[in-house]
Amino acid sequence: MHLVAVVFLSLLNAAEQSRQRIGLQGGATSRKGADASSNLDQFMLPEGKYEGGKCLDGTQAGFYYGPPSSGNSTLWVIYLRGGGGCETENSCNSWAKGDVDPEITPGGKRGGSAGWSKTMTGGDQLSSDATENPDFHDAHHVYVPYCTGDAHLGQVSKPTWPGKQPPSWPGLGYYFDGHLNFKAILQELSAEIPAATSMQRVLFQGSSAGGIGCFTQCDFLHDWFDGLVDVKCNPKSCWSPGNTQDGADPDSPPTSWENWKVGEVDPPRTRPPVHDAYRHQGCVEALGQDKDKCDTTHNMYQYVKAPMYVIHDMFDYAVLANVGLPKKLHFALETREYVAYVGHCTRVSMTQIKDHPQGKQGDGYFLPACYAHGSDGVIATPIGDFGKADGLGDWFFGRTSEGSAPRVLVDECASMPPYLPCTRGCPHLPSLCKATLQSICGVSESPTGACLKCANSSQQDLGKAKCTCKEVEKLCGFVPTPTQPTSCV
Repeated sequence: MHLVAVVFLSLLNAAEQSRQRIGLQGGATSRKGADASSNLDQFMLPEGKYEGGKCLDGTQAGFYYGPPSSGNSTLWVIYLRGGGGCETENSCNSWAKGDVDPEITPGGKRGGSAGWSKTMTGGDQLSSDATENPDFHDAHHVYVPYCTGDAHLGQVSKPTWPGKQPPSWPGLGYYFDGHLNFKAILQELSAEIPAATSMQRVLFQGSSAGGIGCFTQCDFLHDWFDGLVDVKCNPKSCWSPGNTQDGADPDSPPTSWENWKVGEVDPPRTRPPVHDAYRHQGCVEALGQDKDKCDTTHNMYQYVKAPMYVIHDMFDYAVLANVGLPKKLHFALETREYVAYVGHCTRVSMTQIKDHPQGKQGDGYFLPACYAHGSDGVIATPIGDFGKADGLGDWFFGRTSEGSAPRVLVDECASMPPYLPCTRGCPHLPSLCKATLQSICGVSESPTGACLKCANSSQQDLGKAKCTCKEVEKLCGFVPTPTQPTSCV
């Protein structure tokens, strides 16, 4: 596997923590007084019944289920929770002990199920509220918590796994059962929920690390039902783009910041198979000796058979961190060209969904030019007249009448200078003036007088950034008074 996949899982931890702080949680909600019909009940996997079945720390894994609002439906929504991951002893020790917000997911520690609540409230496409979720409220809702640290893809049911784990790992005692648990959950659904035998359509979703699990196992789920169930997949916030840099392998991830800024490309890198992760079988068979490339969605996508609708942010800050750009430099003036390059890699890479290299028809995607890592539930990110839920619902149900969302929605505002985040209603980088002033004068750290003095001595640079005096005054915190209505001269 490419080392980029390792770093991506680790950096998704920080991205997920940011999402939790501002309430961006797909699949679950912290709404107080939510409709009781949106409640999902806990089902734990029986110990010893299936291969795998455990969380990272050895406690039993499980899922949450809620019936359709009408009581009778053949439509199902299955959602894989995200939240980073780990692949080293230190990172797994830290990840396993990390707290999970009980207002958002079952609760307790990330790496175990001991603190899971008996019930939880479904949100987004898992909500039974017809106003909140008009297309999928009357469905069977399944929420799969994330407690394995392996993007729901691991196949390690014995924690010491001789001959495969690195020498530093024997005796660590962690399980990586993500893919094994997913299989067990499908079996347990059939055993415990009678309505599963009449399943006809499935929306299979996941976000962040859960999106990687959804993307990779999309065809696995389709094949699980032998083609008798219409499975459509909706991975979110997990696209790993190719590379548009001159001289780079176009199927490699974007060049790291350290190499890009000196005009170099990254050398190929691999990682130890700690998770024994499940890979998309069609991609593995097609690429053979190059099967490591199947660890990125850019390369995997063209081999996915089942219908897919991808939701991603063009300037996903987890991707930026994954290519080695420190968060503090995401807003820096000197890195804007690099941020634009990574966004361009994403935009170009995802065009294969529209113009499929194997000729597949009907897939779709929603790509706002946002600086974000998922924006379900809080930030409205319309492209034209359509939001994410509009695009997903119209695509899933095949609605093509006038007023329906097109299956491909891309905000082209970032295809024009300065090629940076620009979608209405979502996070952007600071204005060029603000970024320049902050870079030169340290706006947030400087007293108003010092800021204005610095700005006055930097007029040439600020002029190039198209700063106006009024804008500089505002950024420096200048407050007009009757005796000094302006500092501008």
